[in-house]
Amino acid sequence: MIIGIPTGVTLKLKINRANQTFLFPIMLSEELLPSAIFYGTAAPILGYFVLKKLYIDPYHEKQKEAVYGSTENISNLNPDQFDSQLDILDVTVQLQCLVKDSSLILPNRSKSNLQGFYDPCLGEDKQLRIDYHFRNIAHSITIADNEMLRIPRITDH
Repeated sequence: MIIGIPTGVTLKLKINRANQTFLFPIMLSEELLPSAIFYGTAAPILGYFVLKKLYIDPYHEKQKEAVYGSTENISNLNPDQFDSQLDILDVTVQLQCLVKDSSLILPNRSKSNLQGFYDPCLGEDKQLRIDYHFRNIAHSITIADNEMLRIPRITDH
């Protein structure tokens, strides 16, 4: 926000997307008014938090499609409790990076050695659960830590 005697109150919204920067200057008042200063500071902050709670957070919750961690907690996993589970790791992005030619193949060794993974519960049995869509049909697979994985499975075709 720019506040000045000759310029008045101007709000500048800056949005960065990839390598582009968008700048939107919005003139709130030509004079120095307390209401313009209030709306220039409170409205954008309030708008951001409303947008985050109503749209961004629910979208990110739906994106959690792959989790890795304690066998006990994976089998009893409730999506609403995901953030409170310390021994469960969201590995959606890591697995998306390993997809080649629309298939995912993981070796029959501990998944904690894969790039981007770590062992969230040392000394306990672990599982990997993946929820995915193939040909517009939802699938879910849960495997033990040392099991080989190949998806889509032949039965999915």
